[in-house]
Amino acid sequence: MRDRSREGSSDPILSTLKDIPMSLRNILFAVVTVAAAAVCARLGVWQLDRLAQRRAANATLRAVRSAPPVDLNQPHGSVREGNAVSLTGHYLPQETVVLRGRSYEGSPGVVLATPLALAGSDSIVMVIRGFVPSPDAATADPAAYPPGDSATIAGMAIAIPDSDGTDQVVVRGIETWRRLALPELRRRIANSVAGVGVQRLPDSSLRGFPLPLAPAELNDGPHLSYAIQWFSFATIALVGGAIWLRRGTKNT
Repeated sequence: MRDRSREGSSDPILSTLKDIPMSLRNILFAVVTVAAAAVCARLGVWQLDRLAQRRAANATLRAVRSAPPVDLNQPHGSVREGNAVSLTGHYLPQETVVLRGRSYEGSPGVVLATPLALAGSDSIVMVIRGFVPSPDAATADPAAYPPGDSATIAGMAIAIPDSDGTDQVVVRGIETWRRLALPELRRRIANSVAGVGVQRLPDSSLRGFPLPLAPAELNDGPHLSYAIQWFSFATIALVGGAIWLRRGTKNT
């Protein structure tokens, strides 16, 4: 038997909506639709702003990269991230840092960073020597990849964050870091560790591992496609809302 006690009962929200005149419901629907479209359009404009900012930053970085190389062994002014640099000195292999969680062309691995004491100077520069494959992206013995003694390096300047937080983890007896951090490097090695490191760049004379990595590609990123998506959502909301309202009006 049916439970007659529920007959005549209904959802209070649905009941309230049914009590609203159709014309008012259409107005409310139109307001909500326009508001949703406006939000989507604003997000699209925001992505275009992000695109413009990225293009400006890329243009600045391209200019820095194309500037004449800076010899770090000679007196020089400030070095900006992305500057081409050269340096000569001797490595401190016992202070090599293993940077875990890296990948190269889809293969997991680590990156080895070894300090180099500049010839004729007390300064020490961290050299990002390159990528070493590792199945777990953490296990790699720096002793298996000795850097040699003296070295002359051509590379690209990179900034080392002047903040704590290396996220150190010991994996199979090897200490690994998530990232370089200047305060920790200065505590472990010397106060003369420079705030600018050097990333070795690919060179036909460099064979085997660590594999020097190319600088990050300068592109527009996903901002334009995101903007198109948001503008599409705004268009769909307006067109779909107009069709719904037109059909609703014809049915009344």
